[in-house]
Amino acid sequence: MTADELAWLRNYAQDKQDLQAPMPILARLEKLGLLMAGWNHMHVVTQRGLELLKRLE
Repeated sequence: MTADELAWLRNYAQDKQDLQAPMPILARLEKLGLLMAGWNHMHVVTQRGLELLKRLE
């Protein structure tokens, strides 16, 4: 496992802890929204990459 992967896992675990901690519901929803936005961005980038690869073939 690379250092980048370890850092990502550490951040992910911290985010999960933050979400489970007793925090105001608005802050929790905002954090969840940011996580979802990041996930959606990764998904879109992956889809575009796959489309480009198909075009190149």
